Amino acid sequence: MKINYITAKTISTKLKEYLFKLLVRALFIDWFRKSVLWLLALHFKNNSSKINVQRKLLYSAILDTVNRLIAKRTISIEIAGKVASLWIKALRTPPHKIPAVAKFHSKNNVDPPWFLTISPGHSCNLKCEGCYAASSLGGNKLEWPILERIINEAKALWGVRLVVFSGGEPLLYSSHNKGVLDIVERNPDLLFLLFTNGTLINEKLSTRLSKLGNLTPAFSVEGMQNRTDDRRGKGIFNLIKQKMKLLRQVGVPFGISVTVMRDNYEEVLADEFLDLFFGELGAFYAFYFQYLPIGHQPNLESMPTPLQRLDFWRRVWNIIEEKRLFLVDFWNHGPLVNGCISAGRAGGYLYIDWNGNIMPCVFAPYAATNIHQVYGNGGTLNDVWALPIFQAIRNWQINYGFGKQKLSTEGNWMSSCPFRDHYPMFRSWIDQYELEPEDESARLVMLDRHYSQNMTEYARKFRKLSQKIWNREYL
Repeated sequence: MKINYITAKTISTKLKEYLFKLLVRALFIDWFRKSVLWLLALHFKNNSSKINVQRKLLYSAILDTVNRLIAKRTISIEIAGKVASLWIKALRTPPHKIPAVAKFHSKNNVDPPWFLTISPGHSCNLKCEGCYAASSLGGNKLEWPILERIINEAKALWGVRLVVFSGGEPLLYSSHNKGVLDIVERNPDLLFLLFTNGTLINEKLSTRLSKLGNLTPAFSVEGMQNRTDDRRGKGIFNLIKQKMKLLRQVGVPFGISVTVMRDNYEEVLADEFLDLFFGELGAFYAFYFQYLPIGHQPNLESMPTPLQRLDFWRRVWNIIEEKRLFLVDFWNHGPLVNGCISAGRAGGYLYIDWNGNIMPCVFAPYAATNIHQVYGNGGTLNDVWALPIFQAIRNWQINYGFGKQKLSTEGNWMSSCPFRDHYPMFRSWIDQYELEPEDESARLVMLDRHYSQNMTEYARKFRKLSQKIWNREYL
């Protein structure tokens, strides 16, 4: 009888705990849903019903994903609550109530960039074919005092709420006996996204990430095992799966980052791929970056064709609607963010690499200035933001429809990348503003007539195809 009594009491206690967790989860999801709907009404206003429908679809997919992950205990409700509260605080706080944003707006009559992307180090322990950063071991890096100053200034001058670490491999970064997680720890009020090959994640690091709670890593994959290992090295695919399981055990949300190429664009949206990473391994999100011929040995033939790019756009939206997965298609989702987000646009970002070179975008490897030079001359990030090249890009964004309530045929946000979709224009900016190539590859393609002709022809074909969709479905 004593054993039965203890067993019944234990079951009763566990049942109460389970019901309590269900209640907390339900309240959390309901609070998150209401906050998201509020954000939609406040921040995204235009006359395109298609864009509004797609935004609601994506946010519904995010909510459903969070709910699934909490139910499976893939993400801890504590970390989910912390991340959600940071997002809601970042997005829901009216800009005029953020002192840095209000001050910037009063001086410039526009809001500052919303986030910053930094590649703190060029070094990487892998050497992937076609790497946009052309990384290798022993590359240059930003010294810790400079990295810390950049982030402190971005908060103080722009009120940034998100910092993205790219690379090289960010987890290899070390300066003054500090790494990127020390920056994360010193800024608990910021959200951090880290693009990583994942190979350096271990139990100690995953435990630290769970305690921090404000960083999410995105693992780079190319598809299933054969494609990932072919590009990244033998055994890397299985190693990535092991690292994901470590994060899942401690409830840290993670995602995947996929380079979409001409020969893998179907595989990375196949059921087998999605079921593995979202179902079995518990990924929260997927970022799809369509290959752009920059960096190490740029290959025009690896870039998805214009028809493939449109097909990918259709497939992604079908999956978001049917499977409720959180997918972000970097170029094709231009309509969701009102076009190009580069060059320090309001709600957009600037990019700083391992040498301190400052560029409008991660995928436009031509620098307007260098942060060491700016600081050496007594300047700040505000001086960077005001550079003529960035002003020129922002003016073009406005002419292309950004910030306008009424959309038009002239501003096709499906084709809104200055580099990929309007290459002749970007090439003229390089000359006009004397932009410096980030590396030797960027310098060589700048001088390559064949490269220029192919990029120009690609842009022409895609604009022609996408314009029909833009006019029919978005306008």
